Amino acid sequence: MRPRTLLVLLALVVGIGAFVYFYERELPSSDERAERAKRVLPGLAAEAVTGIEIEGSTGRLRLEREAAPAGEADTLSGWRLVEPLVARADRALVEELLTTLTGLTRERTLTGVEPAEVGLDAPRFRLRLTTPAGERVLAVGAAVPVSGDVVVAEGEQGIPLVAPAAFVADLERPAAQWRARDLFPGRREAISRLEVSGPAGRTELERDGEAWRLVAPVADRADRDLVGGLLADLTGLRAEAFLDDEAANEVRLNGEIVAHLDGREEPFPVVVADAAAESGRLRARVAGEWVELATANLAAAVARAPGAWRSRAWSAFDSWQVDAVTIADAAGATRLVRHDGQWQRDGEAIDYGSAGDLLYQLAGVRAERLAESGEEAALTAGEPVLTFEITGPGGATERLLLYPERDGLRPARTEGRAAVLLLPAAAVADLEAKVTAVRTAPVANPVAPAPAENPSEP
Repeated sequence: MRPRTLLVLLALVVGIGAFVYFYERELPSSDERAERAKRVLPGLAAEAVTGIEIEGSTGRLRLEREAAPAGEADTLSGWRLVEPLVARADRALVEELLTTLTGLTRERTLTGVEPAEVGLDAPRFRLRLTTPAGERVLAVGAAVPVSGDVVVAEGEQGIPLVAPAAFVADLERPAAQWRARDLFPGRREAISRLEVSGPAGRTELERDGEAWRLVAPVADRADRDLVGGLLADLTGLRAEAFLDDEAANEVRLNGEIVAHLDGREEPFPVVVADAAAESGRLRARVAGEWVELATANLAAAVARAPGAWRSRAWSAFDSWQVDAVTIADAAGATRLVRHDGQWQRDGEAIDYGSAGDLLYQLAGVRAERLAESGEEAALTAGEPVLTFEITGPGGATERLLLYPERDGLRPARTEGRAAVLLLPAAAVADLEAKVTAVRTAPVANPVAPAPAENPSEP
């Protein structure tokens, strides 16, 4: 056989193999085809449904799919109730119903029966599912005695089929139960700005990279734990109950929290009120709807004075974020550098624990209070007695300055931050002891000196 013929045959074999691999592997198996053939609504995909209408004993209910905001993941798409009320719908409930309907299979086909005999002349429920390809209609008739099945048919003149009846419980659900109870519309990392108003005043906070800063009424670093708690409370907002107009008229307002999200023009407002007398749950108006919340944490947020949002932490770094630190005081300067999983002191490896203890203590120091504006200059007059120059992630730096004791407290500053922190003397004493421990820590695994040469040897 000629080489050219062999090449042609080889190309044909490769082509057939590629066809089988790339095309036929995507085809359903015979079992899958048989299962699909039994479906009540064949060819219907849950993700293709853009509208649902349920008409039956509870009246008429309509749901419409909402697209995700531009640039956001599809996880932020959802569903809205549009009849008999307008509200966000519970996405999980809607998608559970669609999954059930698209996977609904017939147990058997009924032949020789009149629609009136199986409840299809006046169906208990009629579902209309809107898709880009058109509308699919499912009529739900009578329950099959002594079974967990129900008679259904697609379209007005569809063939009566017997199918599992578990989905009927969803159709009987009143409109109020389709409402979304998770109230926050986005992701935590999308929140870029917060405004908190209450009896003590108004606070504005802005995201600054991974941290948060106060921008009004004073510019300062924000307390990471307090802001983190507020973000968790906002993104976890959940309604335990929805209030009617009469109950909403009885509330007493205490404050408001407004969240601004990247990619969304409209802010997300939460008006915080008092607790309901009967349930004891906090009442709030969230995006225009009055609800009883699952937790009462937002009451503390609106009651907090603006100054209380200022960070009392001396350092902005966690201990694990520190790559290097230079310690300087009257005894001199000592430099610690993290290298290959070890800490080096002035170029020599030392016990990891002593350096780790120092950095953990440094990251955890909190002020008892922040100095008032009138006393800041006097507290930090003169030179600092101890400084820490820290290098963190990406080469970010921070310089901490400690001053002599005043009235049982140790004034301290972070360079570039106007606030003066008054640290507990006991915490500073512990920190100074750990500095001493680092400076006196023995070198880890010191190299033994080379033996001296024996001059008597030739």
